[in-house]
Amino acid sequence: MKWSNVAKLFSVMIVVIISFLSQRGFGSDVSPELRDLLEEAEANNPEIQSLRYQVDVFQARIPQVSFLEDPEVGFQATNVPWSDFSFNASSMSSKDWSISQKIPFPSKLHFRRKATQAAAHGTKNYLEENINQIRFQVKKAYFDLYKIDKGLSIVKKNRALLSNLSKIAEARYATSQASGPDVFRAQTFYASLENVLLSLEQERDSIGLRLNALLNRPQGTPLIFKYHLTQDTPPPPLDKEVYTNRPLLRAMADKVTESDYQVRLARSDYFPDFDFEFSYMQRDFVAGDPMAGSDFVTGSVKMNIPLWAYWRQSRAVQERKAEKKAAEYQYQALRNETVSSVEESYQRGVRQSRQIKIYQNSLLPQARATYESSYAAYQLQKEDFFSTIEALKDLYEMEMAYYDLQSDYHTTLAFLEWVLGRPAQSTTVKKEK
Repeated sequence: MKWSNVAKLFSVMIVVIISFLSQRGFGSDVSPELRDLLEEAEANNPEIQSLRYQVDVFQARIPQVSFLEDPEVGFQATNVPWSDFSFNASSMSSKDWSISQKIPFPSKLHFRRKATQAAAHGTKNYLEENINQIRFQVKKAYFDLYKIDKGLSIVKKNRALLSNLSKIAEARYATSQASGPDVFRAQTFYASLENVLLSLEQERDSIGLRLNALLNRPQGTPLIFKYHLTQDTPPPPLDKEVYTNRPLLRAMADKVTESDYQVRLARSDYFPDFDFEFSYMQRDFVAGDPMAGSDFVTGSVKMNIPLWAYWRQSRAVQERKAEKKAAEYQYQALRNETVSSVEESYQRGVRQSRQIKIYQNSLLPQARATYESSYAAYQLQKEDFFSTIEALKDLYEMEMAYYDLQSDYHTTLAFLEWVLGRPAQSTTVKKEK
């Protein structure tokens, strides 16, 4: 094989690999304005901040459960005469100092630490899931605003087109070249556009309130964007990605792990804990004392006896086992739900992507051409007013449906990114210049 052919083959391979990585979501990009919104939400959203502190709570709790309880020290005055409170009046009088330490059965500290570590790791995954969810909500609001702003633009454009048609119809009606219903039909369509305009403005205000709340901004903060959305068909997700990438599934797996350690910890309660104590008895010299005032030391070891194990410890083990089973079934249910949601959303995204191309390549060009042709014919009095109005309505409905579909498509991709824990594809959202 010639070196030139080898070079060409190598180049083709590089292009294929880069294309594959791009389709898998590597190098995914968003517009600067949307990226800024996502960063602002991660930094300021109260739910995210609350979970960050919850992570700190569990991190601080790990060393607490890993160490012994504080030792106890004590002082006791023993057998002191009530008459003079003297320690050298009787050989039975003494001053006692003691120190004691409770030590649980060796496995208990280990299992407590492991259970708390699993809970802490689960909280981190819950935080990541919450961040992904907030990102999805911000993106959804952003794409909803895109749809509404495009709708507002379409309504205003159609009002202007309808105004021109109305002027022509009124002029012809004044010269008896058009009928009265033509004018009334135009006025009715214009009024319906006014109603749609008010509804869109109200919806935009509602979405603005929601987005400002997600960003923790003062309500009423202006939200003005410029949009240009492009789309590609999302790649099919791999099943293993559903299980390994979504933080909520990892958090539920951590819950199962925590429950397993809680079962082991409950079983450890069948074994006793220990209480070690050392005391020092200081005595004064008293005449006639056979021990000549010698001090005494005492050491002791105590342990609890799990005498009621059948009623207490065994029931605690059953409780922890039930909690573990519940966690396992919750994980299985969430995994099934996630897999079905991913598959359904992927299929919906593919369908929406194809529909967008149909609108771009067929429906919208045909609707525009039909209206332009009908409008030109109407100006030359070769087309009736009803047909022209219907062509304008068809174009209006097609454009509104197209931008609704665009918004829904990108919302579907944002949902896939949320549940997969990674970009669904290499979508680029750019500002219009």
